[in-house]
Amino acid sequence: GDDDAEWTGLSGIVTLGGALLNPDLEAWSLAIRGEWFADNHNYRLGIDDDTRTTFISFVDGGSGERVEEGPFNEDRNVNLWEATATLKWQMTDNLQARLEYRHDGANRNVFEDGGKMKDSQDTMILEFAYLM
Repeated sequence: GDDDAEWTGLSGIVTLGGALLNPDLEAWSLAIRGEWFADNHNYRLGIDDDTRTTFISFVDGGSGERVEEGPFNEDRNVNLWEATATLKWQMTDNLQARLEYRHDGANRNVFEDGGKMKDSQDTMILEFAYLM
């Protein structure tokens, strides 16, 4: 019935090692990832109609931060998607550097930017990892 929770998600990743293009590029790789999440009736993401607040735990890193959203019409579905590109350099056996760009999108304004809500966001990070 209408009270049943229903959500769907898909994810995929493709990684290309640099050695496939040139043996001198063995330490480099490029990964492309995409994800899509559909929350029918907002059961999983948790829309609070009284305060018109959205709790999006997997978008905001699990902090439970309250994100303002306008009133919902009868279509309460929320769709989220992301595309990420990661360039990795294996500097040594134990040290790697990664440059990552990510675009998040939604069919509703669920991302905050300086107090303003919008339906997408872009992030970029440079990270170093020491592997034991």
